[in-house]
Amino acid sequence: MIFSATACGPSGSSSITPSSSQENGEGSSVLDPNFQAINTGAYAPLKFKAEDFNLEGRKIVIATWDNVFMPPTAGASTADDMRLAHRQKIKEQYGFDLEYKNINGTLYPEQVASALYSGTFFADIIYMKVPSSCNLMANDMFQPLEEYVNFYDESLRSRSDFGLFNGHYYGLPATNPSPFVIAYNPAMLESAGADDPMDLYKAGNWNWDTMREIARKCTKDFDGDGQPDQYGLSSTAIRYLGFLNGVVGFGPKQNDKYVVDIFDEPFKNTMEYYQSYANEKLLDQTEKWGNYGGNTQNFVNGSLAMFLIPPWETNSSIYANGFEDFSVVPAPMGPDVDPENPVVIDLWSSVALIPYNASVDVKQLLTIYFGLDYNDPDDPETYVDPDDNVIESYSSKNHWRTVEEIQTYTDFQKKATNKVSYFNANDYFGAMYNMVEAELYQQVFQGESVVAALDKIKDSITAQVEELNQQ
Repeated sequence: MIFSATACGPSGSSSITPSSSQENGEGSSVLDPNFQAINTGAYAPLKFKAEDFNLEGRKIVIATWDNVFMPPTAGASTADDMRLAHRQKIKEQYGFDLEYKNINGTLYPEQVASALYSGTFFADIIYMKVPSSCNLMANDMFQPLEEYVNFYDESLRSRSDFGLFNGHYYGLPATNPSPFVIAYNPAMLESAGADDPMDLYKAGNWNWDTMREIARKCTKDFDGDGQPDQYGLSSTAIRYLGFLNGVVGFGPKQNDKYVVDIFDEPFKNTMEYYQSYANEKLLDQTEKWGNYGGNTQNFVNGSLAMFLIPPWETNSSIYANGFEDFSVVPAPMGPDVDPENPVVIDLWSSVALIPYNASVDVKQLLTIYFGLDYNDPDDPETYVDPDDNVIESYSSKNHWRTVEEIQTYTDFQKKATNKVSYFNANDYFGAMYNMVEAELYQQVFQGESVVAALDKIKDSITAQVEELNQQ
């Protein structure tokens, strides 16, 4: 395993362990023929020789939001204590201290932008979600890092696009890709005579057809009034299904143009698939697709069989609202994705960025960054077994109930190809994103022709994207 489970989703930072190429001394030469690794272990991705230095007690300021990327908590677990011990060694080695600037997530992007545009010092290392950082990267508010970091190093390459913008690598990938999950009510499925999704997954039969068949069996009209009282799938699934079918929505530039694939066949197929649920009354909302709170309540109170969500929502939306007897399986890929090569399209990928007015030299900051959370197998005092950590993390943080669920998810996560989406980058693609939600999703939900609904927004979105391409 390359990364610790604490990196999954937006709730933790990566803890990098050696890749196989680093272990055999080959560095990342196989991945980047033009670069020969000059460091080992934590510092293998660096293009400069990592050397000792002493900052004589200087504080390195790290900015983050809503307790994301905060240091481990002393006494919370053996693993956290071991990570803290490693961090202390790094702090002593380079003679620095850490200060965390932890800000309310609603205010955070605006505060970062205000400081950077005014030239005011904000932090030495700034964590941000990729969609929130697009406009800042577009305006060159952060230092490009490709001169200093080999982003094709095996520890980074599967996530290197997280910080790639307009041909420059501004951000260090700070999270692992976060595959969507289907949280489901196993008791309800069993009562309805439906197959268990985990059994289907293990048998290689977990797909959009079998998911819809489960939804059909679980949708029930108990009082005979013609309206379901128990539902198959959450209505807000429309927001995520496209990503399961390989659609990024709006993505990083290719050939100097932003990717826009919502007018391609896979997205049309996705919308028609979702509409089949609406037509058969399998969705848990009847008036408006976007009632996430209603989805949550229906699942918690036992009237919804399957809930398509990001993985961390099992804690914040389900467990936190009092329902514990749920099960979890990776959400099935759509028909336009090769089932042998699943895709994770990441809406919540986060990066660590270094502003131009950082108080410490960029090489020193990068040395500290890569050293700070390295999981060193040669140090028995601080090494945390990644596989053990996976079980502990998902059990305690997301409240998944079985080792099988956790291992199935993390195995899926490791084999999937990762792509970055700017679909919810409200500071850059916001108007287009809002148009899709307001003028497409509701119309598809209500039964309008998918092709007709897409045609209505195509000219406007194409023009807006072209304007961005010219900037």
